Amino acid sequence: MESAPSGQGRSVGVHREWDRLTEVVVGRPLDFAFPSDPAGTQAALSFLPRGFGELGRHAAGRRWSQADPDGYARCAAQLDGLAAFLTARGVLVHRPTELTEAEQSLFAELSPVSLQIFVRDPMIVIGDTVIEASLRLPHRFKERFGLRHLMADMVRRGARRSVVPPGSPLPLQQVARAQGPYLEGGDVMLFGQDILVGAGQGGFATDDAGIDWLRRELGDGYRVHRTPLHPRVLHLDDGLAAVREGLAIAARAQFVDGLPSLIADWDIIDVGLDEALDQLVANVLVLAPGEVILDSRAHGLAEHLTRHDVTVHTLDFDAVTPFAGGFRCSHHPIHRTPAE
Repeated sequence: MESAPSGQGRSVGVHREWDRLTEVVVGRPLDFAFPSDPAGTQAALSFLPRGFGELGRHAAGRRWSQADPDGYARCAAQLDGLAAFLTARGVLVHRPTELTEAEQSLFAELSPVSLQIFVRDPMIVIGDTVIEASLRLPHRFKERFGLRHLMADMVRRGARRSVVPPGSPLPLQQVARAQGPYLEGGDVMLFGQDILVGAGQGGFATDDAGIDWLRRELGDGYRVHRTPLHPRVLHLDDGLAAVREGLAIAARAQFVDGLPSLIADWDIIDVGLDEALDQLVANVLVLAPGEVILDSRAHGLAEHLTRHDVTVHTLDFDAVTPFAGGFRCSHHPIHRTPAE
């Protein structure tokens, strides 16, 4: 499945994390090759969930489908299951076009990996603007190509398009000192005119140059808040989800300066940093104010959300999360209908 029919006649618009989801793109797996020297890339990929190292060593230099055929098949099935769930709710669902062999070969000498699972990161929709992001890990640069048909369609529908100047590519082992700007969708969270942008201290993703670029690009209509993150954290959405106005899921330990002032007086459902980073429990998909999709393993979080009158849907996602992303990472909203 490449992409759903065009959203012709629909507007593009996302303003808040919790508004009702009506149009979306959902990721897909690619049969990539694992790095042949997992020990050499360990520091650059230290944000990966604990337990990934064993898979990386077992699969070194091999295709995913060869090294872990069951995991590869289940990942595809779980992403397809998410797309089917959303379609059944009446959400218009798109999928990225599969990267060609030529596209997958780009920067392969710097990292052999090719991903299209986490479509949250290579594009960013803010209001009626779609931004082609700048991703720091060298193998992620190419992910933009699978979404360009969709971004072009959004422009035809009236969206404004912008591109973050790409950062300079470096081998995977050296990404912490790569020169940006870098700006990734997993670090960007929308609260109306206020936008939180994660700045991880591990040097895996968004940097200050990317945040400055976004601030200049959006102008006076938005307030962009730099949000420093723990060195183990890849993206802001690893440990934060705005379920509805006034209620959030948060791993407090990921915020080196404490909770952002924007949500300091909200009700917070706490999760630990380890469960946020190893199982991505806070990385939920918000369907509407007070309605979410949650990993079926997150029983405790589901109970806490239910006590806060949140409608919880659970889906299996255990074959996706080993790659450091959950439900939010695996989709990107194109339109959310604001609550009246």
